[in-house]
Amino acid sequence: MANWVIDQLEVENSVALLRAAGVDLIDFRLLDDRWRPVWADAPEDNELSPETIRRFRARDQAGAEGSSEVLEECLPNKGTALCCRIRDEQDDLVFIALLTLGNSKADHIRLCHLVCEGLRRDFLLNAELDSMADDLAARYDELNMMFAAEMARASVSFGYESLAQLVRHTGNALDVAACGLLVLRKRIQCFDPAEEEVERIWPGLLDHLRLHAALQKDPDTAVVVNSDAEQLAWSLPPSPDNKLMIAPLLAGGARIIGVLLVLNKRDGGDFENSDRNMLEVMAGRIDKALQVNFDPLTGMENAQSLEWAIRQALDNARQVEPAPVLLLVDIDRFNVINDMSGREVGDEVLVKAGRLLSDLAGPEGSAARLGGGRFGLLLENGAGQRAEVLGNTLRQLITKLDYQWQGEACALSACIGGVELNPGIRDVSEVLSMAETALRAAKTKGVNRTEVYRESNSVLTLRRGEAEWMGRIQRAIRDDHFRLYAQPIRSLKEDIQGSHHEILVRLQAEDGQILSPATFIPPAEHFFLMPELDWWVVQQSIRELSAQQHSPGGLEGSFSINLSGQTLNDPALQQKIFRALQQAGDLLGQLVFEVTESAAIESMDEARLFMRRVRDFGCRFSLDDFGSGLSSFAYLQEMELDYLKIDGSFVRRIHEDKVAATMVAAINRVGQVMGLRTIAEYVENAEIVARLNEIGVDYAQGYHFGRPIPLGEVLAGTNELETVINA
Repeated sequence: MANWVIDQLEVENSVALLRAAGVDLIDFRLLDDRWRPVWADAPEDNELSPETIRRFRARDQAGAEGSSEVLEECLPNKGTALCCRIRDEQDDLVFIALLTLGNSKADHIRLCHLVCEGLRRDFLLNAELDSMADDLAARYDELNMMFAAEMARASVSFGYESLAQLVRHTGNALDVAACGLLVLRKRIQCFDPAEEEVERIWPGLLDHLRLHAALQKDPDTAVVVNSDAEQLAWSLPPSPDNKLMIAPLLAGGARIIGVLLVLNKRDGGDFENSDRNMLEVMAGRIDKALQVNFDPLTGMENAQSLEWAIRQALDNARQVEPAPVLLLVDIDRFNVINDMSGREVGDEVLVKAGRLLSDLAGPEGSAARLGGGRFGLLLENGAGQRAEVLGNTLRQLITKLDYQWQGEACALSACIGGVELNPGIRDVSEVLSMAETALRAAKTKGVNRTEVYRESNSVLTLRRGEAEWMGRIQRAIRDDHFRLYAQPIRSLKEDIQGSHHEILVRLQAEDGQILSPATFIPPAEHFFLMPELDWWVVQQSIRELSAQQHSPGGLEGSFSINLSGQTLNDPALQQKIFRALQQAGDLLGQLVFEVTESAAIESMDEARLFMRRVRDFGCRFSLDDFGSGLSSFAYLQEMELDYLKIDGSFVRRIHEDKVAATMVAAINRVGQVMGLRTIAEYVENAEIVARLNEIGVDYAQGYHFGRPIPLGEVLAGTNELETVINA
């Protein structure tokens, strides 16, 4: 309490003010309500006379005459002592300020009276402000409790429906005539309840707010317009019949992308600061909903929102005819477009395709971007047509879109897999499995193809068998049927010391057989299960390596852990990995995370951020399969790497193919100029090793140095690998 009063009343400033005014101030001190000293500005040998304090205290207890809270006593040495009693709103004594002056000049005493009175008023004002802050905090708590309950009740809603619910909650919480949400880039426009009242305010509103200097400095501030003068000050479109509050929306950035608007009639009460604060809280909720449910590039819904829409469509499928249709769309050769034309062109392709699908979805359907060049389109009631007709129509529309490469317009194409949501389908995962099966069948036939799921289709039946891997992989993760293996990475240079292994994953089947990644990685990628599998590998790797690190023999060398491109696009999983690294302790310096070139380039921004965070923990990073795509060496400058792994398709031919050898040499040279260690994959014989030594590659990995064996054997040192390596 004492520190609070000293800080709030700025006592030191009061002392400085008196001395600057020429007051002969000998002593200034604060006492608590029991007259015990808590702060003093005085020499240690200048104790205020106990007799003077006793006389002040006696006058206070007896009830001093007059209304003034400042008492005055003449000192024997012709000086003066003043006592300022600081009371709260209940008239209870809280603090006492005692001042000792070296003379009795009337103007100095009057100035001290004013300063003491100012201290008292400052205390009351700050106490009132604290009370108001407590009330506001209570309102925030109530609001957050209300929203927590509402969000829990509405937690099954995603996408546009979740935003519509938040708009309704906003209007109800503030008890306003109307509420509206506008996000142009994401093509979102929600009103409740009177659309015409809010819609008249929209023209030019976003441009006015984006350009306003006050919001550029503090874009989180809500605008309150209770009068014509305030409306003019904000340069807003005319709204003579309404009072407005407008909260800008940022959706995770610093640029205004939309607004949340509430309005009341002019004859209603003014909006107050508490209303502004509540609106800003609600705008923050909508900002988070936009980030969670919508793709930041195209403004479309994301996979989570699409799944919710499918669930709703399945619930309605029994009552509608024809059935709703789900189309999965995969832009043909999208990675090549990105590589050859650049990411800006690739992003433009995604935006164009997204607009087309959003237009087709309309207000009743749902269009979502699922990652990379993949989209989902759910059409309620099948738009009156069968899935195959809809898929072919959409495919033809996509061929009318184009992109620029070397000044030439190139047409787009896509493969499409469709499924009709008939009443017999059980759940969302089954719908997605069927659509994915159809899409894979279309892609098997080439580019610009459409397939619709039917049980009678033999190709789809085969793909359906592959789709059964989804449940099998999920069960294996849940029941810990995966196993960690490790393969050595051998140094080719004498000045590079220390062992290095790459951690790999295998699946142990029900009969005990160990299955190769080639059997389960492709379906895991197709069914977006790689983040779950990656998380199992990260957790299990840290667990086994940490156990060895704390054993008597300790842990030697470095260990690489592979991550998929899907993990780079999964912020929630990345946060789980970061939390695991926080608990890894001294192990961090021995971990190397590894992603493929294609995954890193497809998710460049996400990859850069993830690399930076991982390196901040003290881990290292490796780029795998470099040279497998059509990417530019310039991408390397945008990544924070430690190792560059040269794609094995070149390495395995360098002893017999001059082009392959030239590619390996070029990649190695660029990597070393950039300060990276280079690793050659698929090293299978001594001839390749000799050629790598000539080129100057740092490390080699392949069957020539050892096949993958269980990680536990490597850590326990019970394998025969060292004999092979040192032979």
